[in-house]
Amino acid sequence: MNRNNLKEHRRSRSPRRRRARCASRITHPARRSRRGLTAIEYCFMLSLVFVVLVIAVQYVGSTLTDSFKHSESKMDNIGLGR
Repeated sequence: MNRNNLKEHRRSRSPRRRRARCASRITHPARRSRRGLTAIEYCFMLSLVFVVLVIAVQYVGSTLTDSFKHSESKMDNIGLGR
């Protein structure tokens, strides 16, 4: 690399050009970090799991309540109830 090329190379790495490259990383989606997107995906999956668990607990709770009421009515019919 001759002296003129070296000067040009140093000029191309100026702070202004570095800032421009950093700004393009922020605005250009392909250059952005995927950490934020991954965190959002995990939060979305966690919320879906939570919703499924709540629905499952409600279903099991109502099924158990119906089962105990049925057992109570059978026990009342044969005289073992309260």
